[in-house]
Amino acid sequence: AKVGLGNMRVKAENRMVTETAADIDQEVLFLIKEAHQKAKDIITRNLTIMHQAAKFLMERETITGEEFMKIVRENLLNLNLLVLYCFTIF
Repeated sequence: AKVGLGNMRVKAENRMVTETAADIDQEVLFLIKEAHQKAKDIITRNLTIMHQAAKFLMERETITGEEFMKIVRENLLNLNLLVLYCFTIF
């Protein structure tokens, strides 16, 4: 078999494609893990809202965006009232 510059160039290009694909795979995996951790953090910080939404779903089986946002707003209002109360007693 002949080994010429053309074959060497093709092998080098194939190696570069493989390395680039591996780099892309690694970056995609990093982004997925980062997004997964952010999602877990959001759920953990808002566990009360998640429990209330789950209770709502157990009772009604579906929830609209409006119904979910009502639960969120009520919890934010309760949190704001709690913070205000804490500031008034100190």
